[in-house]
Amino acid sequence: MPDMQFPDLDPSASRVLITNALRDWHDARQTGAPVMPYLFASLHGPACALLAPVLDSLFRFYQAALNRTPVTGQTECLSDDEALLLALISRAEFKHETFDCPIGIARGFDCALCSARIMLAFALEDQSCGRRLQ
Repeated sequence: MPDMQFPDLDPSASRVLITNALRDWHDARQTGAPVMPYLFASLHGPACALLAPVLDSLFRFYQAALNRTPVTGQTECLSDDEALLLALISRAEFKHETFDCPIGIARGFDCALCSARIMLAFALEDQSCGRRLQ
């Protein structure tokens, strides 16, 4: 398999976008709201809204890899799960050993991470994408 080069992500922009999206995704799942429309509406800017299916997949695989619902933080304080997800997105290498999950889930999560990195780089080129942590 060829060595893959992933686009560099602006850490502060991707941190805000991913953290807010994970929290919105978590809220939608907890309240029983339809996740995709909720996530789509919460992402700002046309390029960001296109991230809804990518992020939904990423968060679902993350939940499966954790074997539980990710814990989300409050305001600017990140939970351990949020910090781990951000660290995984920021590096191009995923180690299955990070999680105690079946190899199929780990491979699916790795693919979701790769897709998210690519699409985040595209979306973050749009200056209207992202918002402040609340």
